Amino acid sequence: MKTKIMKTLFVALLGTGLASTAYAESSQVKFSGKILAESCTVVTPDKTKTVVLGNYNKSVFTAVGTTSTKVPFSITLEDCDTQPVRMRYQGTAVSGSPEILALTGGAGFAQGVGVVVYEQGGANPITVGDYTARKNATSGTNLTFNFEAAYKRHGTLVAGKADASADLIIDYN
Repeated sequence: MKTKIMKTLFVALLGTGLASTAYAESSQVKFSGKILAESCTVVTPDKTKTVVLGNYNKSVFTAVGTTSTKVPFSITLEDCDTQPVRMRYQGTAVSGSPEILALTGGAGFAQGVGVVVYEQGGANPITVGDYTARKNATSGTNLTFNFEAAYKRHGTLVAGKADASADLIIDYN
């Protein structure tokens, strides 16, 4: 009896092993990622930058779409490794005019005007939230992005303070 139980147990275990082999599935696990170069650092004077656009009479903005004089400014990055870099301004765009950064707003603020940002020499403003053209950073050198900003009328104009702000997002890719 003892021998029969052992034989039955052996056959049962053997059958289980054969069943596992017969019905085994295989899969493959892939791991993906990227080791990135050192990210750039915004130079200290540009970490909190104020671009003074100036004071303008309402009469300068004769119609919707009129802009003030463009004011140049730049953002400089340092300590970059060799890599492509681009940036974008993230803020609140004027409804229906995605290229115009809305003013901070509130009591005493102008209405019907906002801020547009151009890549230096560009004819069209950068849409709020869109990336600039890529530039190639070279290890050991600074990388400067040159821009221009202006006020742009987008509606019925009311005189007042005309401040706006945006966050600068840097993309390494």
